[in-house]
Amino acid sequence: MLYPSSLTDKSWKMIEPFFVDFGYRLEGRKHPLRTIVDACFYVVDNGTKWRNLPNDFPPWKSVYHYFRLWSLSQLWEKISFTLVQDTRYAEGRELSPSLTSIDSQSQSAEPGIEGRGLDGGKKVNGRKRHIAVDVLGLILFCNCTPANTSDRVGGKKLVDQLNSKEKMPRLKKILGDNAYKNLGINSEVPVSVEASERRAKSKKGFVPEAFRWAVERTFAWLNRQRRVARNYEKKPYHQESMNFIANIRICLKRLEKWMIIDS
Repeated sequence: MLYPSSLTDKSWKMIEPFFVDFGYRLEGRKHPLRTIVDACFYVVDNGTKWRNLPNDFPPWKSVYHYFRLWSLSQLWEKISFTLVQDTRYAEGRELSPSLTSIDSQSQSAEPGIEGRGLDGGKKVNGRKRHIAVDVLGLILFCNCTPANTSDRVGGKKLVDQLNSKEKMPRLKKILGDNAYKNLGINSEVPVSVEASERRAKSKKGFVPEAFRWAVERTFAWLNRQRRVARNYEKKPYHQESMNFIANIRICLKRLEKWMIIDS
């Protein structure tokens, strides 16, 4: 049975090579890899428990096994990063961005999960996700920490990741709010982190900050996918994988829109 979250033939053709390169055979499997990926997408989109997966998916323990394995091996992150490059190319941009934006969002979390803390400013007991996005709002990197982690500490790891010449050869500037001011000034790769200035105080209501509205929009996109609107995962790296899966789904929809995937 197909669900709104299920992969189309075009989308599966796009990500199938990642699993082949990982060493999986596609034929002769008791549970096809595509149905396992569909099950992971279903969980992210609908926010259901693993145990409550519909019966037409493989057994939930099998699905969770593969989700955990691919999280440990950072396969979800690899697929997400490559699809971001493909989406940028489809929209007429260079594969590597020259401008990025970073921000964090505190989210409530279930009791008993690892890496849980109280954000005193936001009055949120849970985790904080730190993301770096390009101007299209696509996630480049994502790190999950306890909610009481300061933005500077979480942002430092993002800056270190963004300073990778191998992954970000064209990066010239990282934008952030005042919490990130002067962060990364001593980085090996000379990247400046700037705090965008708000417009004149005389203007009332919501005023989007120049270039930085993209990262706020990304949080809104993510929150439409129920499993990442709140922290349910016991392990922080599982929560990071959930965010990468959400980003993969966003990229695949854009690629299908641009008809980059051959039928």
